[in-house]
Order: sequence, then C-alpha cells, then structure tokens
Amino acid sequence: VRDVGANAGGLTTDARGSGFPRVINGQADIGAIELDTLFLVTNTNDAGAGSLRQAVLNANAFAGPDTITFDASFDGAKTITLTTGELEISDGVTITGKGSALTTISGNSASRIFNVTSSVNATFDAMTFTLAKAAGIGGAIAGVSGSTITVQNMSLTGNSASTTGGAIGTNGVLIVTDSTIFANSSGSNIGGVYGVAGMTLTRTVITGNSATGSDGGAYRAGTSLIESSTISNNTAGNNGGGIGFGSGTTIIRNSTIANNTSNSSGNGGGGIYYFGSGTVSVQNSTIINNSSASNGGGLVRTGSGTVLLESSIVSGNTGAATGPDIFSTGTVNVNFSAIGSATGFTLTGANNLAFGTDLKLGPLADNGGSTLTHLPTPDSPLRGAGSNPAMLATDQRGFARTDGIGNIDIGSVQGTVSSVVVNSAAVQRSRLTTIQVNLAAPVNAASIGAITLTRTHATASGTVGTVVTTGSGLIVSPVSGLTSVLTLTFENINTDGVEFGSLADGRWQLAIPSLGFTSAAGDTNLRRLFGDINNDGTIDGSTDFSAFGAAFGTTTVASPFDFNNDGTIDGSNDFAAFGNRFGVTL
Repeated sequence: VRDVGANAGGLTTDARGSGFPRVINGQADIGAIELDTLFLVTNTNDAGAGSLRQAVLNANAFAGPDTITFDASFDGAKTITLTTGELEISDGVTITGKGSALTTISGNSASRIFNVTSSVNATFDAMTFTLAKAAGIGGAIAGVSGSTITVQNMSLTGNSASTTGGAIGTNGVLIVTDSTIFANSSGSNIGGVYGVAGMTLTRTVITGNSATGSDGGAYRAGTSLIESSTISNNTAGNNGGGIGFGSGTTIIRNSTIANNTSNSSGNGGGGIYYFGSGTVSVQNSTIINNSSASNGGGLVRTGSGTVLLESSIVSGNTGAATGPDIFSTGTVNVNFSAIGSATGFTLTGANNLAFGTDLKLGPLADNGGSTLTHLPTPDSPLRGAGSNPAMLATDQRGFARTDGIGNIDIGSVQGTVSSVVVNSAAVQRSRLTTIQVNLAAPVNAASIGAITLTRTHATASGTVGTVVTTGSGLIVSPVSGLTSVLTLTFENINTDGVEFGSLADGRWQLAIPSLGFTSAAGDTNLRRLFGDINNDGTIDGSTDFSAFGAAFGTTTVASPFDFNNDGTIDGSNDFAAFGNRFGVTL
C-alpha cells in the first residue's frame, strides 16, 4: 500500500492531522495513514514520537527494507544526542540525513550509535557520527556476520572502541563511499574501519586514526577494493600504520597511502601490513612518506600471499630495520613503477625507474578531487613512465588518466597540463600575444588562482626576475566554469614585462601553482625577441631585416613588426625598436 495511492483531494495531512504529511516520497499511501511518516524524524529527542530511535523501532517492526528521513526542521544544522544507549537495527534500512554538515548523531561519549544485529543491509547516508564509544567492536557502527553496512557521504569523527574498529567494526561486508573517517581510536586494533567479510573504499579519506595495537587506519580479511581514496596520518602501536590485510584478494587502485606510522618493533609496515594468503595488487597508486620502527616503512609482506605493484610509487618511506620501502619474505612483482630502496625484498618485473630516482613529487595537498594527493612536477620522471592495467579513464582526482597524447604517469595522479601553445603554434615570436594552456582534464577555472610568468633570460632591455601575473599585465580566460583550455593574453601597456599587448623580450617561466605546473626555466618555446621573425633567437640580416624591410611603411593588422600595436609599421616606433635589437642574440 506504500507509495501507490492517490491524493485527489489535495490533502496536506493524513488522518492524524498536523505533523503527519499526506504525501511523502512523491506519492500517497493507500489508506488513512501515511506509513512513511513512521520513518520520518521530526525532532532531536532521544526517544518518543518523531525521534530517530522511534523511527528505527518502526523500521524494525515493518518487514522489508525501509527508508528513514528527516523533515524540514533539519534543513539547518542539528544534533541528536543519544542518552539511553545505542540504536539496534534488525531489519533492512536506509537512513538518509540532510548532509554531513547538517545532521549529526552523537553517542554522547557513552554509547555506540548503531548496532546491526541481523544479517540485513543497513545504509547510512549524509550524516556525521561523532563521540560514540563502544565497549567492544565498532565505536560508531557495529555489524554481525552476514550483514552489509554501507556508509556514503558521511563523516565519522572522534569515535572510539575498546577492542577493534574505532569508527566501524563489522564481521560482515563494509562499503564506504565519498566519506571521511577522521580521528577515531581503538584500545586494541584498527583505529578506523574494518570489514571481516570484505571491504570497499571509494573516494574516501581515512586520516588521523589510531590504534594501540595494529592497523591504525583500516583492516580487511575478505575480498576488497580500495579505489580513489587516501589513507594518511594514521598510527598503530604495532603493525600496519595505515592498513592491514589478512587472507583474500585486495586491489588498491588510484589511491594514496601516505604519512602513516607503525611504532612496532615486530613486523612493521608503516603504510601496509600484509600477513595472509591471497593477493594484494597495487595499481596506479602512491605509497610515500610512511614510517616504521621496524621493517618496511611502505609495505610489509610476511605471509604466503602475492604482492603485485603496477604503475605505482613506493618511495620515500623509512624503516628502522630492514627495507625502508618494502620488506617481503617472498619476491614482489613490480612493473612500470618507482621504488625508492632495493633492500628488504627481491624484485621481479620490468620497465621500472631506477631505484632511488628523485621523483619530484609535490606535498600531500588539494590538487583537485575530493581527496588529498601528491602531484608530480612537470619535469618529474614519473611522467609518461607508467601503465594502465585496469584501463582506468581517470586518476584518483577524477581527471583524465592520460596526458592528452596517450602517456600514463606512474602513481595515483596524472599530470594536469598536457601542452603549452604559444601564438596558436605560429613560429614567429616578434609579438608574443597569446599563450594557450591545454589541460588533460577539465578544472574549475575559478579555482585556478594566480598564474605567473617570470623572466629567466633577458636582453639588455629587460631585467631577469621580472614577473607578469594575473591582474598585473596578464589576462586569463575563462574565469569561471569547467574548462580544458586556459588562454593567456597581455594588457595593452608598456612595462618591463609587457609591451603593448605582447610579452616583453626574454625567456620566461610559466607557473600555475594550483595545478602544480612550472615550465622549464630555459624553455625556448616561451621566448620573445622583437624582430626575430623565425624565432631562432637571433635578429640578423639574412631573414629578419629583409622581412622587416618588406613590411616597412605598410598599414596592416597584427603584424609581427608592429611593436606598439597601432596597426602601422613605421619608423618612429617600430623601426626604432627593431634597430635597438638588431644583432642581438637571446
């Protein structure tokens, strides 16, 4: 009878009157009572009519999956504080809040928030769970074997468990999407989240969690996928600072594992601790700056399982004992990857960068997308040296997985700037009026920030170090919306850096800090020398003077010899500027 009725009379309430709307989910129920009101949260009370607790009790009482929602009073930020203990879920349910910044459920530093006690599906969407405290597993959410817990668009922060899973602990399957697991803790193992029967993390951040035992950030024992996620700054008193794996098959793809710490004097594994059977396959990922008080700052493998590294970085990690980057009791298959140290393991595979190569990675930062990443510099050896075993369309941020011409970078992030074109690829640079920056994937133009051109080489008429920047000589378009092309033009002013709508003489270095791009300092593509018609860096008689002579005295538009951009090639401005440069080599 739910959502299959009609409302021909246009009623606003059901038979119970005010507070009980007649239509929920777009269509009325058959009968006098709108059943979906039983699953509508209308206040922040711990219990009673309209409370979250009552809605959960109602959902448990109605066989089959139900959806609990929050009314319009929750359109502003509100917190429900549990004062009489956890909420038990025994039947399938989806609980959808108004957003993680608006709907907060607090355990009041006294109890767990949800306990899934049956083999059902429970989904939690668009809320924050905080200050939950469990005497056992799963600080905020616990689940039994056979259950599937889905967490999406959520924030779980400041929760704790006395045993395992400071934020979430389930003996069933765990699926986490577009969520943040932050600053949770465990008095034993797994400070963040775990799923014994399997775990999927997608576009999720697991950061700042801690465990007195092993696995500071997360743990899984079944088949698992970690994709487009960042696991960072987690701490374990024992093994596995970032994440631990038992038996099963795991794929880590398009993800970053960074700055995690294992304080164990045992097996270690600052980033990853893998002690079971099965396979761990790391594809197009970055494992960097993790540390271990024992072995394998980046990755430890002690069991009988197989480790496969493809187009991935394991470098810059530290281990106090053996293998600062990788420690393995068996061989590790590595292809198209970058490994810092050769000690601690035996490598098989091919097409890798030399051990210890300076990878020229930027810091862990917001480089676009929903997670923090390490962006390679334009001159990084990671550029174009990778592969794409899973045929990924995008990198960790959601940007294109190629540079525009088919090259794949090693690691979780693909370089953003694919090419820089000067004057629409015309050869001459007598007037350098436009620079086109082509991007490998669309970006929000409003987030680009200041773009700079810095003079690195000059003739006698210029000063090395002069800067032309957005709003000061440089015009950048577009300024809003998604774009794959940035067009740089110059103001019609006369300064040391800009001359009448053209970049002034010199070689210039282009920098777009928000995209992690800086061109090579000596790039002759970004060069201007007025009068150098063939862009060979010299103003000579054989080519440039004869070309100028042919144009002298004419009225034209956008001529390369029109120094002051007035439409006429004359002696008072243009010939004088050309004569001052004749014979100059840049």
